[in-house]
Amino acid sequence: MIWSVLAETAVARGVMKHEREIAANTARLSLGSPFFASVWLPMHSSEALVPWRVLWRMTDASRVEARARHDSMVLALSGLRTEDVIHVLDGCDIVGDEAEVRLSKGFWRVDKDKDPELRHTVLTLVAFHDLEEKIRACGGDREKGIEAYLNQNKGEGWMLPETLRLADYGLGHDDRTKEPQPVASRLGPRFYDWQLAQTPEESWRECHLHARNLLGEEGYKKLLDEIEGKTRDGCGTSESKPVEIREPGADYQDLPLFRSKT
Repeated sequence: MIWSVLAETAVARGVMKHEREIAANTARLSLGSPFFASVWLPMHSSEALVPWRVLWRMTDASRVEARARHDSMVLALSGLRTEDVIHVLDGCDIVGDEAEVRLSKGFWRVDKDKDPELRHTVLTLVAFHDLEEKIRACGGDREKGIEAYLNQNKGEGWMLPETLRLADYGLGHDDRTKEPQPVASRLGPRFYDWQLAQTPEESWRECHLHARNLLGEEGYKKLLDEIEGKTRDGCGTSESKPVEIREPGADYQDLPLFRSKT
């Protein structure tokens, strides 16, 4: 998009307060490749205890989970309530051709070939419902509610439910929606085996290696200086120190730049 378009695009005020969380989640969804190693180093130096590749949202399960969590937070920061979100996503729980007959346009088209409980739109509604509950539990304090929402499940945030009964959320139009339907197990694993194969130390060492190879020695050192400078000035979240970078050997020489999902 060009700036003349972006300049006229409305952005909710609350979104800017959570710029880091939104940017980090966007990176997890969009930058799942060694090609972006130089972007990951400054963005996630505070997550060095988590393997680099585990941050990537690659599987169907992890992507729909992250997108629903992300969208629900942005909807809340935009000041929308449950009834507003239901209106925006009208028809997303309809099965068959009924939605197409009743509605000409809308988000009901998203994942319309899937069962309702597996659709991105429906899971966003479920995640938003959980977020609103967290805000109510915090006495209506939106910031504290979002913090509780993001820190649940040992810091993972909202996660896909094992089962989902659409009728509990006022969704669905047949008897099937009155019974719990499996969700997480039908969407597959959250991570591929290759994402979990390395220790955190090995994973971040590899990230440094890719960044150096992509930027060159001078560019890599400049990046580390920038990260260290931000930390020293209080703008960063953790200290990032240069690590010992080995030349590609038996464990790296066959590493593809892009990984297959299989």
